[in-house]
Amino acid sequence: MILAIIASFKDGVIYFGGASRVAYALSNYDYAFPRFLNRMSSKGIPIAATTLSLIISLLFLALFPSFSSIFSLVVDGLLLSYAPGAVSLAVLRKISPDVRRPYKLPAFTVTAPLAFVVSALNHILVRLAGNLCPSYHGPYRYGLPCLLPEIQGSQQG
Repeated sequence: MILAIIASFKDGVIYFGGASRVAYALSNYDYAFPRFLNRMSSKGIPIAATTLSLIISLLFLALFPSFSSIFSLVVDGLLLSYAPGAVSLAVLRKISPDVRRPYKLPAFTVTAPLAFVVSALNHILVRLAGNLCPSYHGPYRYGLPCLLPEIQGSQQG
C-alpha cells in the first residue's frame, strides 16, 4: 500500500510538470493555448501554465468520488499515450526522412505498427480484467461497471 502511494505521488509530480510544459509549448509555439500561458519565472518555470495545471488537478480531485477513480483515469491516459508514439515515428520518418536523429529505430515499418497494436491490446486487456473479473480489485474495478456480477445476479433471480 505504501509503495502504491509513493508511486502514485511520483507519477503525479511527473504528470504535473509535464502538463505545465505542454501547456507552455502549446501557447508559445503552436498558439493553440492563450498567450499568457507562456510566461516564465526567472528560474525558467512556466508560472501561468503551472497554475492552470494546479487548478485542473484540484478540480479533478474535487469531482472524482475516490482516489481509485482518479487512478483509473491516470492509468487510462498512460496506456493511451503509448499509441501516438508509434504513429508519430512512422509519420515523422515519412515527412522528414533526412533529419538527423540521435537514435534510429531499425525496421520501423514493422516495429511501429506492432507497437501500436501492442499498446491497443494492452489497454483492452487491462480494461477487460477490471470489468469482467469479480475478484479483481484493481483500479479498473471502479472505472466501468463490472459486468460479471450483474450477469450472475440476473441468472439467480
